[in-house]
Amino acid sequence: MYLVRFIRWLLGTVRFTLRGIFSERFINLVYKNGLRLWGTQKREDGFDCYTVAGDYKRMHRLARATGVRIRVQEKRGAPFWLHRYRKRVGVALGILLFCLFLGWMSRLCWTIEVVGNEAVSSEQIVQAVAESGIKRGANIKKIDLKSAEERTMVLLPGLSSISISNMGTTVVVEVKEVREKLPVVDPSQPCNLVAAKKGRITRVLALEGNAAVKVGEYVTEGQLLVTGVYEDRWGKALFKHSQGQVFAETEEEVTFEIPLTELVKTPVGKVKNRHVLEILGFKVPLFFPGKLEGDYLSEVERQELSLFGLTLPITWHTQHITPVEVGSRELGEEEALGQAQARAQEYADSHYQGKEVQIRQTGGEMGDGAFRATFTLTCEQDIAQEQAVQR
Repeated sequence: MYLVRFIRWLLGTVRFTLRGIFSERFINLVYKNGLRLWGTQKREDGFDCYTVAGDYKRMHRLARATGVRIRVQEKRGAPFWLHRYRKRVGVALGILLFCLFLGWMSRLCWTIEVVGNEAVSSEQIVQAVAESGIKRGANIKKIDLKSAEERTMVLLPGLSSISISNMGTTVVVEVKEVREKLPVVDPSQPCNLVAAKKGRITRVLALEGNAAVKVGEYVTEGQLLVTGVYEDRWGKALFKHSQGQVFAETEEEVTFEIPLTELVKTPVGKVKNRHVLEILGFKVPLFFPGKLEGDYLSEVERQELSLFGLTLPITWHTQHITPVEVGSRELGEEEALGQAQARAQEYADSHYQGKEVQIRQTGGEMGDGAFRATFTLTCEQDIAQEQAVQR
């Protein structure tokens, strides 16, 4: 429906009245000659109709032949608009330049969208693909996506795979990150399961092979957990690819040092804002440059502009500058302990993702201007690791 309306607008739409006793005959001749006619409404003295500009001119001959009168009531569309402004060269030139500008803009990269990342930040990935030739304002048609993928993989060893594609003016970077995995033996080869770290056994699930440990036993790193080598009743050695899970309660000791003297930055003045307009990667400062005096805190706020849900290649940067007075204060043991506990929790969250961890303080002392706290992290986890067996 919208396409039909647009085509009619391009051709020009005419609303006209039809009067005369042979109006029906005129309408039949219009359809018979292949002319376009729609929106016909009967009135007391005739009809109101719609047609396109070119067909309306051809209808005059049919009107004379049938003895009816047709009169224009309203004209809309591109032909009439252009005729109205035909003497204004600037308008026509502006429209032409605008169309050329839109055509040029459609070939450029407006935004870069990153999906699939967790450990590697989106900023790192955007910076890496920029070094590979993909950045805002780059001509998408001239970008070698395959070469950019290979270059980005070299720059970011934390990625296991990357796929770069473009959807219109948006470049989509889909990544998969490297996951730390224990050594894996070919499933067709015999292997044992050994302990990846020390701990106390809590559960043994031996799917293939024979368990070599029991619940409650303490094992050391590298100790045999499930064996894939055993003898049949005739004394012949048999080899299997051991499979299963062996859970153990593991402990890790970590120490954090908290300085007892802490720098304090106190705001002492009015916050100043500096604005920068970025268009397709080109930054335009909207302030008078000058050297900042004294100590200050700087925070940059970044806002991408959009129109009707479409992200534009325009970014508004605002730098908030806060003058501060730098001083220092002494921490007490209780406050230092609180900071150490917070760091221990952060460590557990990053190193034991998705696992339940118990954190227990096992030591703490003051000395040399710092507070040192020791914590023991206890966690139940699968410690089974495959180890190949030589026949």
